[in-house]
Amino acid sequence: MVLHRPVELAAFDGQTRLNKCPVKDCGRVAAQRHHILYDYHVGGPAVRELCSEHHSWITREQSHAARKQRHDLSAKQRWRFFYMLINGEMKRPRITRLDREWSENQSV
Repeated sequence: MVLHRPVELAAFDGQTRLNKCPVKDCGRVAAQRHHILYDYHVGGPAVRELCSEHHSWITREQSHAARKQRHDLSAKQRWRFFYMLINGEMKRPRITRLDREWSENQSV
């Protein structure tokens, strides 16, 4: 189980407004924040709201790519993953042994 900070909801004329996930054809509520860029990146921080399903997709896909190249992703690569996701070009990534170990450690 992965723990995330709750999304700050926007107040709109006294009513709470929930944002929709920006991924093409996704109608779920954007309940989690994804850091495209962190403070240490040029142009960072950049944070966007995603539904929990798509947040797990992009997080896994980026971690797989970083492990494959054995180096952190560049800002350009991180933005590319984000745009692939929201344009519907990203498929659900596989869940590797390392993904399972990481999620098990997060639930402790």
